[in-house]
Formats: sequence, C-alpha cells, structure tokens
Amino acid sequence: MKLRQYCLVGIATSLMVAMTAQVGLAFSFTLPSRSSLPCDPFSSFYCSKHSLTLPGADGGTVTTKLKEVSSLTLGGTDAFFNLLTKSVWAKKGWQFQRATTDLAGIFNIGVYNAYATLETVGADIQILYNPVGQDPTGSNVHWIQRVVNNHGYTITLSGRIDLGHGIRENKIDVPQEQTQLNLVDPQNPQKPTFNPFYDTYGEANQIFFRDPPGREDIGENHNWSAELYLVQETAPKTVTIYNGIKWGWSNTFTPPPPPPPCNGSSGGGGCRTALASNIQVQNQALSDIEI
Repeated sequence: MKLRQYCLVGIATSLMVAMTAQVGLAFSFTLPSRSSLPCDPFSSFYCSKHSLTLPGADGGTVTTKLKEVSSLTLGGTDAFFNLLTKSVWAKKGWQFQRATTDLAGIFNIGVYNAYATLETVGADIQILYNPVGQDPTGSNVHWIQRVVNNHGYTITLSGRIDLGHGIRENKIDVPQEQTQLNLVDPQNPQKPTFNPFYDTYGEANQIFFRDPPGREDIGENHNWSAELYLVQETAPKTVTIYNGIKWGWSNTFTPPPPPPPCNGSSGGGGCRTALASNIQVQNQALSDIEI
C-alpha cells in the first residue's frame, strides 16, 4: 500500500488512453496491450517480467515477475471473508455480506508492471472501474484489499515499519490508524477513519485504484499476492462485497556463477574448500518461505 499523494486527473487520463472500453454482461477485466518494444516498467503499460544485473563481480541478477490476474469469487473467497468477519471492525459492529449479483462492468487495468531497481523490487497496478447498468456508484463505493506475503510491513500515516524478511503477512491492506476506533485525522477531523477501505488513505477513489507495493531487500526472494474487491457501504457499518481480482508479484535473486576452482599447481591450497563453504552459505541465504 502507498498512501495517497498523486494527481488523479493525470493518472486517470493516461489510463484511459491505454485501456479499451467494453460493455459486458458479467464482470470482467481487461489488461493493457503488450508493446512490441522492449519492456520498460517505467514507460510501458504492461511489463510482466523485469530483470536487473547488479554491478560488480559479486552482483548477481534480480528478476521480478507478475502473477497472472484472475477473477475472484463474487462476494470474496472464504479466506478474505473470514479475515473481515474476525477483524477489529467486525468486533465493533461492522457487518459484511456477499453480493448476490455480479457486477456488469469492468476493471480496466491500464498499468500492470513488474520492476527491479538497485533500491526496490515490486510491481505497480492501476485500475479504472467502469460501472454498467445497475452497478454500484457514488461516494459509498470503496475498495478492500487483502495482502499475503513473506516480508511484512506495518503501514502508518507517518511511515512504514519493516517487520523483516521471512515474517509472513496476511492482512487487510490499510494503515494501522484505520484499526483504531477513536482516531481523529488531524488534517480532517470529520473524516471517517475506522474502516477497512483502501481508498481512505490509499491511492484510490470510487472508480480508480493504484497500488505499487515493493520491498527494498532486493537480494531476498519475495512472494506477494493480493485479493482486491469492489465493495459498497449500503448502510452505516454494513458492507456488501462484489467482484474482485487476484494479482501480485514475486522476485528471485540469482547469484553470479562461482569462479573456477583452483588447481594444485596454482598454489591455491585450500581454495576448493573455501569456495564450497561460500556456496553453501549463499544458498542458505536464498531460501524462501512459501505462502
């Protein structure tokens, strides 16, 4: 999750140029067109894989890949629904229910890119919701996102707390302050903040969603998945869950090949043993946690 700090008009305009508008009979999503040009996550609309060779003899290669986007069950998967019904919001009187009718509209995914830089690995997704017919619209339409990954972050309005690689995370994607019942936003005291909605502080509104999750320890392997749903607050503290999509990314770090072992005539002595020891430590460091 990235907190809101964007010009919506500019982003929405670029998305509308990239997307293809459709009208369907049931919920669906569209992906950006693939470019014939080399994939560049900072200028392309759709970059499913991005690799970076790190400088130096000990550099290695970092590769980030997108996970395939897929539609989710109307009303949410059991894992998503159970997370909400056992949440701090549910304990304070919030009710969550599954919709009985699919959305007729579309999630137009205008940007979906994997990226790997010297500082960060991750992905960026940007979506426009295109309602059709009786689909919910207006100020009571929101987004709820569940994230599962193997490197937890605690997001706060003043920054993020890195919980460390290998710390599994399974949560509703909101800043910590949104779980605090009596929080008052100092910049907007009338703003409702105790809710599970991504768009309360995230880069989103009733028709737009963006999330550019990333991790800074690029030498570790990450596995990050999300379930994203459109929802409607049909009454105070009563939320109806509609359709959604699953998306995400993963990255792997591949170390450079080891140098050739020394031979006896080179005077290298015990370099074979040292090399084997180095490889063993390196492999241990690259072990990943499945989620």
